[in-house]
Amino acid sequence: MIFLDFSKAFDTVKHELLLEKFSKIGISNLTLNFLKSYFIGRKQQTISLDKKSDWVNILAGVPQGSITGPLFFNFYTNELPKIFLNLKCQMYADDTQLYIKYFVKDSLEIFNKINEDLNLLHNWCTSHSLIINPDKCYHLIIGSPNNINKINLLTLPNIILANNIIPRCKNARNLGVHFDEHFTWEVHVNHILKSCFNQLRYFNKHKNFLNENIKKILIQNFIIPKFDYCDIIYQHITEDLSYRLQKMQNICVRFIFNLRKYDHISSYYIKLNWLQLNQRRKLHFGCFIYKLYQTHSPGYLTGMLLSNRNIHNYNTRSGLHIPSINRTSGKKMFKFYAPQFWNSLPQSIKDASNYNTFKIQLTSYIKNN
Repeated sequence: MIFLDFSKAFDTVKHELLLEKFSKIGISNLTLNFLKSYFIGRKQQTISLDKKSDWVNILAGVPQGSITGPLFFNFYTNELPKIFLNLKCQMYADDTQLYIKYFVKDSLEIFNKINEDLNLLHNWCTSHSLIINPDKCYHLIIGSPNNINKINLLTLPNIILANNIIPRCKNARNLGVHFDEHFTWEVHVNHILKSCFNQLRYFNKHKNFLNENIKKILIQNFIIPKFDYCDIIYQHITEDLSYRLQKMQNICVRFIFNLRKYDHISSYYIKLNWLQLNQRRKLHFGCFIYKLYQTHSPGYLTGMLLSNRNIHNYNTRSGLHIPSINRTSGKKMFKFYAPQFWNSLPQSIKDASNYNTFKIQLTSYIKNN
């Protein structure tokens, strides 16, 4: 996986090329003229204290901090994934990742193909006035410890972009989630715990001036979101990592009620009406699957949730099809675990008429089971 960093991506969008792309999709002249007025003829000035710079014309860039900024940038770069011959591309505004799956024995061939595609990327970026910052680009090889060790023993060419070597790293941060080369989630969990600890340490300095309700609000607004962010993607963390996360949540409960280290806290979870973290992950995962059913997107995930009726010609079959997977690691994949989890839920919950009803019923079910 290659992580790319565009230098001042939103500021380098060429207005003329963006408008040309809009004109090619057949929008009305009225809409096109509106877009032209939005971009063309704009000026900017810098003010520092009582001094002002001269007015200068804005020839490139889309507004940052606006709703339309990321949309215009996405439209400007929407053809980027199509230029590659071998690599696949995932984009979230200006955060871009390239990836390819391969066997260890094909490593040399794949590295050469990667460099060919990166040369195409460099040419495309040049034509679109986009600049990639090689100092902030890196690549991560993800695999089992055995396969990673085999790759380390091979003599492979450097991955090069615009005559700059893209260094290899052992863990990487992607949209706030930390990946490591074995997908153990240890780096990510350590990051969560460190962030929570630093926040709690600050709260503890003032705990004698805070009542229970204020403490609860602080934990819910500053700590719980750290636990919840993207928690559905690490459903299968080890017992040790799960225990460490749960221990931190327990510390939060003790902070709220001013409890000692070895005081029992089960009754306090009931008082707070909180789920423990492993239960919260299941709740969020179930809600995510329900949303997939309602929105039918993204397609690459809904395509893995196939009804048994679409595969077998038996009216008696219901639920989602669970693919046949023998390896333990394979059973952690979304295409296996998602239908397995969904099929385990009572039909009355899955048939909920709306999202809020589903969430309430699933929360009650998880608490009681």
